[in-house]
Amino acid sequence: MAIATLRQQIALLHHHVAPDAAVVQRRRQAELKRLLAEQKGVLGRVQQAYAALDDHQAQLVDSIPGLGAISTAAVPVVIRDIRRFRSADALKAYLGIYPRRNPSGVRGRKLHLARHGSRLVRHVHWNAAKAAVRVKHPQNPVRTLFDRLVAKGKSQAAAFGAVCRKLVQVIYGVLKSQTPYQFPVSTP
Repeated sequence: MAIATLRQQIALLHHHVAPDAAVVQRRRQAELKRLLAEQKGVLGRVQQAYAALDDHQAQLVDSIPGLGAISTAAVPVVIRDIRRFRSADALKAYLGIYPRRNPSGVRGRKLHLARHGSRLVRHVHWNAAKAAVRVKHPQNPVRTLFDRLVAKGKSQAAAFGAVCRKLVQVIYGVLKSQTPYQFPVSTP
């Protein structure tokens, strides 16, 4: 979030004509460079920790396309034992990854993801959904789901929410069956 804010500030300062704008812009660029280096270092440490991890659960989750090192490391920590959940819907409820309407009097509001559970895990799943949609494979079920929902007129946010829920179902299935993820076989 801070990186995006700094980039916006730098772009705004680029067009500013005040004499101090150049000084502020240089400071913001130095801060951006420092934050990007820090981000790279943190990601490197996470990837090293993940590589050293010899956890069967993490390896199963890692087999799901779109889930990177951070989401693969976060899921087993949060879920702990998949047997705690009776179904994928119970896991979605625990994580707060389900649509929820917040009514206000007569007006009905749009659906949004629930606000309970771990905010960080919801954020990680949201980003994993975006990555999973971009996986180039002819039988990518989440890309098919995303395209179908957008073609029906749903917003991209609603479609990504559906992809998040689909990923939780896949995670539940992989952990429950203890078998790595495989793309569905296409039938001619």
